[in-house]
Amino acid sequence: MGVIAKMIPSKRMCVESFKEYSPLGRFAVRDMRQTVAVGVIKEVNRKKEGQPSKATGKAAGKEAGKGKEGGKATAGKGKK
Repeated sequence: MGVIAKMIPSKRMCVESFKEYSPLGRFAVRDMRQTVAVGVIKEVNRKKEGQPSKATGKAAGKEAGKGKEGGKATAGKGKK
């Protein structure tokens, strides 16, 4: 059985199509420490140059906040 699926990563990833560079053209999907899918990357759709990704925007926001609070992140999990 085979599937072609479009996957959009939530963070930046270093990947290539399997045809271009096979070591970066493979992937594995894991859930609860179990591998649930493996495959090869057929095509990579890159963002245009200068177009920030969500991950880049979040990182820039954290960097800007470091000067105010001494490098501690205020958002996220943890005790209040």
